[in-house]
Amino acid sequence: LHPWNHAPRQLPLPAFEELRSWYAKALQAQHAHILDALSGRRLDVLEQCVAIEVSGDSAAARVTDASTLTAWLHELHGNLCAGDATEAPAGVLLTGRPAAGKTSLLSQVVIYSVDRDDGELVPILIKVQVLQTRLLNDRAAFATAWNWVDAFLRLEHEASPQLYRMLRQAMMARRALLLLDGLDEGGALRIEIERHVQEVLAPQGHTVFATSRPTDTPFGGFHRLHLSPLSDAQQEQAIERRLGS
Repeated sequence: LHPWNHAPRQLPLPAFEELRSWYAKALQAQHAHILDALSGRRLDVLEQCVAIEVSGDSAAARVTDASTLTAWLHELHGNLCAGDATEAPAGVLLTGRPAAGKTSLLSQVVIYSVDRDDGELVPILIKVQVLQTRLLNDRAAFATAWNWVDAFLRLEHEASPQLYRMLRQAMMARRALLLLDGLDEGGALRIEIERHVQEVLAPQGHTVFATSRPTDTPFGGFHRLHLSPLSDAQQEQAIERRLGS
């Protein structure tokens, strides 16, 4: 036995799969489009170009966009499922300047993940700014949880306990893709949240993808990616999609 081939059962399998399917459709409806600030139109999120630059990480050499990034994240998880000895966590930190497209990229990763045929990983997207608020308002709930994501989900889905149990099941089975949006937005708790990601979530065996503005925090063992500026051609393409030629 290892952490990726068994888990305590929270729900019967048919109930889990039914809730997972509903949750995937809800994520698609939420993340398939973004609102364009220039025209006010809803844009297909997968048509928005976000270029990713990989520096000094040969393992991620083929990652160039959200599609190849998603495939790589699922591959990292698959390596853990094999049960072999692990030298590093399945953790990835992506940095980028303000308004570089980090949040749009996360929406793209969500869509590509739920569209996969295997349905293995269940995306769980958390805005760190909201996580910080929950932490400040209910420290006791987080102090008694096996990790802060589980505590956050229990508080967020108090009105939908079955949905919470499905997400908890995915986490306990190491089938969750934890997407943390904006580690730099943790405010007064930023250091605590970053430490929890490195010292609790990663060692527990979860697949973690986090975004942040450029940071000097080492995030030992995490793969490092960076959002590169759009080329002139990419900028022109983006403008045409929004305003027409």
